[in-house]
This record gives sequence, structure tokens and C-alpha cells, in this order.
Amino acid sequence: MGKSYILRQTAMHLMQQGVSGNNIVFINRELTAFDFIPIKLAVHCRFKQEDATLHKWIMSRLSKLYDAIETLRKEGVSTDDLEEKVSQAEEDIIKKEILPILTQNIEPALQQVKRELVLVVDYQPGQPISVHLSRKRNFTAEIADAKKIVQDPIVEHGERKSKQEKIERSSPTDMVVSFPDGMMIAEEHANDTLEKVVRKIGVSRVRQVVEAQGLVMCKVPVISNRRDTKYGRAQRDLGNGWLLMTHSNNKMKKAFLEKVSAALGLGLRIVLN
Repeated sequence: MGKSYILRQTAMHLMQQGVSGNNIVFINRELTAFDFIPIKLAVHCRFKQEDATLHKWIMSRLSKLYDAIETLRKEGVSTDDLEEKVSQAEEDIIKKEILPILTQNIEPALQQVKRELVLVVDYQPGQPISVHLSRKRNFTAEIADAKKIVQDPIVEHGERKSKQEKIERSSPTDMVVSFPDGMMIAEEHANDTLEKVVRKIGVSRVRQVVEAQGLVMCKVPVISNRRDTKYGRAQRDLGNGWLLMTHSNNKMKKAFLEKVSAALGLGLRIVLN
């Protein structure tokens, strides 16, 4: 098996984990034509075919959900559960595909405008998109089902001042979390324990605490909707566009869960052996 094949498979895996093709560089150094490129150079290279494959998979998933809803409606069967999944899939597309475009293209153009405003995009399938402008900042209060969808800001990471500065790591196997109902979570690795606890509590509930208290690890929100450029490999996919930051020692994980428990009144007991 050649190195190029392994690198392409690695790139595909990264994209499946949510890393943008814009952030992946593949340079075949065996070709003398690329000798002038420094090893550390990372410029605008992308895997267009893999990017298209990921987009096609998302759209295929949505298409199947739309077809299933239409079939069930014809049979007079409730579609509430499926419609909730469709809403989540649509929001996932907005977060991962549309918001980055707005940030990269529209935001720079709007910087010329010195007064606050609200732009509302009205989209109806099969109809031209219309954009409405309002100076009323709290207009969403008048829309019952309005939902704010934003990406977490990009985190800027500086270089460590000393090579000695590093996270003091604990054993990956010594964290136990107990719930008042008697359930105990103690996976083989503490990262797995953290993920399982967050899922049991509810990702959206934990995210609310993260937002309200500004809970971060390595400057990254513990639950974020943006894969970090430096610690992205340590962020676990929780579904619906949410990622769990695990780059931390067990004392930090314990402190995080204790804050979540206190905020939500969960009565968790976290023990480090």
C-alpha cells in the first residue's frame, strides 16, 4: 500500500469528521515539480471530489426523509418524528454549508455599513430568494418559531512560551460519574465517560450551560458547532453539528461536569481514583 493512498484515505476520514477540504493540503513531494514548496506550507488546496461526495451524502439523506414523509402523509400516518429529523438535517446544512459562505463573503461586504440592521432571507422552494431589511433588532420576538443559528467564533491559538507548559494528564481510566437514580458511568477511557455523560444529560442542555457560563477547554467551547483548527481531532461528533471537546485532563473534566451538574440541578457525583 503506497503513501499517497494512505494520505488520501486520511483526507477522506478528516472530511467525514467535519474538516473542510479548504483546510486539507495534499502535496506529492515525490514529484520534483513541487520541490520549491516548503514542507510546512499550507495553502488553498482542496479535495473537490471528496467535498462533492460529502455534500451529495447530506442531500441524499434529506431526499430520503422528504420521500418518507410524503409516503406516510399519503397513508395518513403521523410524520412528527420524521419532520423533526428533517428540521435537524436542514439546520445542519445551514450551519456547515451556508453559514461559512455568509461569513466569508457577505460579512466583509457589510463592514462598510455603519448602522445596525437585520437581513431576513425568505426562501420558498421553486421561487426566487428575496431578502428583507429591517432596523428593528428584536424582530425575532414577534416570530414564535424563530431560531438563532450561529457558528462559534474561530479560536486563535498562540504558541506555547515554553515546551514545559503542557496539560498535566491523569490516567485515562480513573473517572467515575454517578447519577442520583443509581446509574453509574465509568468507561475504559475518561473521554468515553465524558461523552456518555453528556449524551445522557442531553447535548442541548449541556450546550446551554456552556454558552451561559462560557465553559471552554484550550479556549474552545466544550460543546461547539465549529471544528477547531488546532484541536479538531480531539472534538467528538455528537450529532446535529455539535462537537465535544475532550483535550483535557481528568481534573478539568470533573470540574466541567460539576459545573453542569450544579447549573442543571443534576446531583452528579464525580470521583477520580
